[in-house]
Amino acid sequence: MEKYFMISLLPKRVNIIIVGGGRAALIKTRTIIEKKCKVYLLSVDFCIELIELKHKNPEQLIFIRDKYKKKYIRDKHLVIIATSSKEVNEKIKRDCNTDFKMYIDCADAKNGNAVVPCQRNTEQMEIGIHMVSPNPRASVYMADKVKENFSCYDDFLKYTSSLRAELKDCSMKGKIMEFVCSDDFYFFYKKKKHHIILRLFYSDLFS
Repeated sequence: MEKYFMISLLPKRVNIIIVGGGRAALIKTRTIIEKKCKVYLLSVDFCIELIELKHKNPEQLIFIRDKYKKKYIRDKHLVIIATSSKEVNEKIKRDCNTDFKMYIDCADAKNGNAVVPCQRNTEQMEIGIHMVSPNPRASVYMADKVKENFSCYDDFLKYTSSLRAELKDCSMKGKIMEFVCSDDFYFFYKKKKHHIILRLFYSDLFS
């Protein structure tokens, strides 16, 4: 079974194009615009739901009314293939492979070189879930469970991030963060005794 290697994209720095204007394109568009990405949609026709979505998100969604041509993917980092034509889909994949593009095949995820995980977020975490064996409903269930069970750590994560920023120029930063990001320290954080523990172990830094 092929395993996944996950990376995270920075929305404002990535150009995304979805080729297709139907249901598959709509599903992917809804997911992507939630992350504040700008999305180019290439199709001769667009379903009414996509048109409505564009009216609500005019700056994020850019419609290109045309048939697929390679020129439309040249300045795009990620290509999402969502047409109903096998012939067109195969041409897009060939062009993507030639130009070393990342691409998602909505018809069959195994035919692309990228997939989108089921995503959830808390105040301090972005969570992506994949099942080793394809199982979309199980991915949704587990993503919800992870969010439910780990949201309680948000305050602690916010504190550790703030502490890391304070230690920006400290030569002990790595060692202190390893000490802080642990079950033992979290125990004292919940008891509101974490400042005492830091002073106890690092008295020269925390007075």
